[in-house]
Amino acid sequence: MKNYTPDETLIKARKIMLESLCVVHNLCEKYHLTYWLEGGTLLGAIRHRGFIPWDDDIDIAMPRDDYNKFAEIAKKELPSDLFYQDQETDPNYPNPIARVRKKGTYFEEKWEPENNKYHHGIFIDIIPIDTYNTGIFIDWRNWVYFFRTKYSRHNYPKGTLKRFLIHIYAHTICSIPFKISRRIIEYLKKHKEYFNNPKSKYMSHGLEWQDLCKTKRKDIYPLTLGKDIFEGHSFYIPNNPHNYLTAYFGKDYMTLPPLEKRYVHHKIIKFDVKE
Repeated sequence: MKNYTPDETLIKARKIMLESLCVVHNLCEKYHLTYWLEGGTLLGAIRHRGFIPWDDDIDIAMPRDDYNKFAEIAKKELPSDLFYQDQETDPNYPNPIARVRKKGTYFEEKWEPENNKYHHGIFIDIIPIDTYNTGIFIDWRNWVYFFRTKYSRHNYPKGTLKRFLIHIYAHTICSIPFKISRRIIEYLKKHKEYFNNPKSKYMSHGLEWQDLCKTKRKDIYPLTLGKDIFEGHSFYIPNNPHNYLTAYFGKDYMTLPPLEKRYVHHKIIKFDVKE
């Protein structure tokens, strides 16, 4: 693609991601679990038949039940060179979604704080998908995550007094409703009927995630096995990828973004790292 050419390091990292995705695909096939390409990975599949030229990760989605089942299977059956990461297997891991990491590698994103102590292998993201339910809790959760995403990670100014003050605000005041919301989320996870309402016409990203991405159920199911859809490999995609991507990125998703928005998210990638 014009104006962006991935370097050899990123190309090598992508190969590892793709190999990990193939392992996940095979496990899902073996145990009849449902997954599909998600987010920028789905966009890359439809628009580029592979990685978006400046993309540096892989995203897949799973309905909640299969997400939970996969967690137990992955912990037992992933190859020895892969690590299933969530907040149970890696207590210092800050993200609310699971990842499959490649051991012996290192991948650091730009937003990540210094001196963190969790596994940093090259990864693929696994995002849980829930029934979309309306109500005050959904609205309140959006408010909480608005502040957490707007005033945390890499979004506050760097090297200034304002940065310091906003950092304190984000990690004290905002942490209070977040801790409460986490408890509510954990409670709701125990009530499967909240996530598996067959009458709901919509699905969305799980309660853990700040971006709901509300999508019609009929645009997801039945899934399609896209032949050679991503880097020459066949993976599952939503039933109506056009509607799905429109809900996710807007109607102009096939139009390339301006040059200033074509950038990678990683800061450091290393191989052959001792653990």
